[in-house]
Amino acid sequence: MSKAQRYGTTEIEEHAEQSQRAHEIVQEILNFGVTQKQLLLIIKRLALNLENGSHMKQLAKLADKCIKDGLITTASSGKSPILNE
Repeated sequence: MSKAQRYGTTEIEEHAEQSQRAHEIVQEILNFGVTQKQLLLIIKRLALNLENGSHMKQLAKLADKCIKDGLITTASSGKSPILNE
């Protein structure tokens, strides 16, 4: 008996391919040598392009809050770059 032939990709394979592509895009952005604040600005700009309005508002609001409240510490301050809550 022969095995069934499969056409296309599975959901898991599709997710893995999308994750890999997203990782490559992030690495390309990081290759520019961006600061922590610039990363938050990029995150906000990307959030504003989401199709889901609720997700867009939540992520953009969070990024804005982090930027405005100065919740990012930088390596130049001697602290590791983390988000403080």
